[in-house]
Amino acid sequence: MIRFYPLLPLWLVVSVGILSLWLVCWATRNAFDLDSRRKNLLGAFRLFAVATVLLMMLCPGVVIREQNRQRSNVAVLLDCSGSMQTADVGHDTTRLEAAAKTLEKLRDSDFSGCKLHFYQFNSQTVPLKNGGDLTLLHGFGDTDLRRAFAAVDRDIGFSRTAAVIVLSDGLDHSGFSGATSGLPVFAVRCGTALTEAPDLRIDAFRQPEALSVNEEMSLEVPVALSGYPAGAEALLEMTVDGEKIRTETLNLKAGGTGTVNLRHIFKTPGIHEIKLSLNRLADEAGYLNNEREIMVEVVDNRKRVAAYFPVLTNSFRPLVRQLSSCGRKFSAVYRVNAGTCRVIGSDPDPVFERGLPPRADAMKHIDLLVLGAHRDGLLTPAEQSVIEQYVTGGGNLVMLGGTESFGKISAASPLYRLMPVRSDRIDFISGDFAVKVPENAINAFSERMAELCGSSAVLRGINRVTAVREGAEVLLWAEQAGSRYPLAAAVSYGRGRVIAVLTNSLHLWGRGNERDTNFGTFWEQMIAYAGNSRDELLKISLNTANPAADECLQLTVAVDLPPQELADPSFELTAALYPAGTSTVAQRRNPVRQGQIFTAGFGPLKTGRYVLEVGCRSSGREWYRRYRVVNVGNDPAELSELKVSDENFFKYCTAGRIYSPEDVGTMTADVLRVIRKNDIQREWYPVFETPWFFAAVLLPLLAGWYLRRRFNLF
Repeated sequence: MIRFYPLLPLWLVVSVGILSLWLVCWATRNAFDLDSRRKNLLGAFRLFAVATVLLMMLCPGVVIREQNRQRSNVAVLLDCSGSMQTADVGHDTTRLEAAAKTLEKLRDSDFSGCKLHFYQFNSQTVPLKNGGDLTLLHGFGDTDLRRAFAAVDRDIGFSRTAAVIVLSDGLDHSGFSGATSGLPVFAVRCGTALTEAPDLRIDAFRQPEALSVNEEMSLEVPVALSGYPAGAEALLEMTVDGEKIRTETLNLKAGGTGTVNLRHIFKTPGIHEIKLSLNRLADEAGYLNNEREIMVEVVDNRKRVAAYFPVLTNSFRPLVRQLSSCGRKFSAVYRVNAGTCRVIGSDPDPVFERGLPPRADAMKHIDLLVLGAHRDGLLTPAEQSVIEQYVTGGGNLVMLGGTESFGKISAASPLYRLMPVRSDRIDFISGDFAVKVPENAINAFSERMAELCGSSAVLRGINRVTAVREGAEVLLWAEQAGSRYPLAAAVSYGRGRVIAVLTNSLHLWGRGNERDTNFGTFWEQMIAYAGNSRDELLKISLNTANPAADECLQLTVAVDLPPQELADPSFELTAALYPAGTSTVAQRRNPVRQGQIFTAGFGPLKTGRYVLEVGCRSSGREWYRRYRVVNVGNDPAELSELKVSDENFFKYCTAGRIYSPEDVGTMTADVLRVIRKNDIQREWYPVFETPWFFAAVLLPLLAGWYLRRRFNLF
């Protein structure tokens, strides 16, 4: 469409144009004595020149759309991982076959002149020349979209790519985010949710990322069956570090699910491998989801516990007996009289010889402090201040209930600021209370307690409080005659955690031997839960957990400790890589400090599985030790979850750009719209960008000059 952009005001251009035309007509009519033919020819030249000048003054412009040749490439990524061998796309068609048919259609599509680049990818990415021979493709390996997009960036460049089309079931293990590329990503969803396909599978379940030594792991494993009208028998086998632990048999109906509770206690720290395996049925859509491999980090349970009782209560002896029986290093301190304390335990700590030390730094090696009694007046202001500083610096505090605990405390007191609960008086009530876990509890402590709460065991008394502090989490409830009271509540404070246990009768929870089991389990889980905040002070991240054989590994460690502690000359942070299953060090590094961040680089390693161990120590004591699994040059196991849903694609694709194989035409049109948005749109001004207008003015004037000279009209 032509538009005009006058160089002068329009009224002035029109006025000048009318006057110029009148002058040309007048001059032509009153010209020299020429015949009419020559006079009209000379006038025509003049009129043409004037009209051209007027048109130039109006400055016409034309909008021109040009293809952006810089973004003139479309990448098509075909997933060839093992999960694509699943035959669930109707008529026993595999996901890979459905994706290959879609790619054939794309190969013949017109993408507005853009060049198509085809790749097949799993844990590696390989170009498909001219789309490749799709009949030779076979699914194997794992899905790694991160490497696939890196190949596109390497071969084409994101700045020269208009769009990326991914043909996949979306089961990516690399954690790739589409936002990192900045490209429009279109996905063709290949596969189903397996609700109709013949399949026996282990469904998704919650699994722990880290446990402590001697902490019991509990897995609720769901086993599902579909597509077998007569039902089937499922055999679930569990192995830990290659040793068979347990086998369960389930008789399932079509569309049914059975749940198996698997438990295990780890005795040594490090990375432990758990494998769950189901038997294989004939004609299953896929077998990958018949197995599940879990790598669990188990940290050394050397958490030191200190118990401080300003006055002896009935909680003291049961707690000491429990800590002694589990072989834990602990100190138990109770005040004999003013200025005199007694310290007992498996490893009595001399810092408590006079009670709580005057400085919180003296307790930095204590992972958990149990405060046996704390009503107003039992602790001096100095002791309360030390406890607050200890928790702020990353320590963990458990406040036990009883007739000498909680109650009204001044709002200016450090204990008031620490407590997860509020009370206006000491209100200890007796009776039988059932212990209940909150609905939708997601912490390991509450989950483990739920198993104990299923029995008929009751508590004999609790501290009743007026409210739970805002921001605190209730871990356990006590119920009596339809009324519910907080029994255990936790709140974060500084870098530590404070837990209120509102009873002193936990050692009487249950009957007979059940009491010792319940009491021991409670404290082991409580120590593990409370100590987790200390474990989180050492956080590990890697540039990749699956480096190639010639790729370097970069380690970053965040240490959340006070600067003065990091600056201590005795502070040391070490990192070592061990081949899995051995104690031989392959490479060891001392990460370099930059503030609270430590970094280190490992050179290329031989192909295999390694365990990365990171530990820090100071003052001759090891504080924390964490572990990670590193697979070098090995394809990691394909994800065992084979269900396909849109959620699989949301990490790298928006909801409006997910299509089924039948929607290729719609997707092609959408890709074309995106490509055209990249086209360059500009306005062309021929007056200034071509010489023809100036020639159109000059040539008539020269022709008129020639005629006048030819006939001596000057």
